[in-house]
Amino acid sequence: RHVYIGTEADDGIKVVNVDDLDNPTLVNTITDVDNSHNIHIDADGYLYIVGADTHDIWIYDLNNPTDPILVGTWDLQNGQSSTSGYCHDIEVYNDKIYCASIYIGYFHIIDASDKSNPYTLVSYNTGMADISTHDCAVTFDEQYLITGDETLSGHIKIWDISDYNNINMVSEYFTPDWETHTAHNLYIQESNPNILIISYY
Repeated sequence: RHVYIGTEADDGIKVVNVDDLDNPTLVNTITDVDNSHNIHIDADGYLYIVGADTHDIWIYDLNNPTDPILVGTWDLQNGQSSTSGYCHDIEVYNDKIYCASIYIGYFHIIDASDKSNPYTLVSYNTGMADISTHDCAVTFDEQYLITGDETLSGHIKIWDISDYNNINMVSEYFTPDWETHTAHNLYIQESNPNILIISYY
């Protein structure tokens, strides 16, 4: 019954009541962050904000949907720069955050079972620097992670993540003849988990 709206402008996160679809009503604004690149709500009713200042990930409890409560944050550990920890897009599944760090070509897998103290399980270099690992999608059995590079040909990589100590790329896809299409977001189809949906521009 509520919609949460992020923006890359300095305007916080809007909370909009849509009980009356003809008359949506702004009921609150999260002002802990000025701007954000993306937001995500998991199956347990937590809101995640990425691409904002101060913290790499902000986590809010939506038990009271009109008044989100900040319960935790995550920053890449070991004194890494904010660029290294910057999560451009995320997938949250089974209390794990799968984060794509676009500027350094990494993905991070984060344990979020304790929302007040999420911690990094693994950080992995996908083999490209600069603007690359834009988005990721995890299979429902959590054995594979699929990443999409925001580069020409829309390079898609499938990683075996069944053993965090031995992550391997097992397959890849790019557009025919390396056409000038760029992969943006990836989704595994819930009704048919053998289908990957890729948006291009």
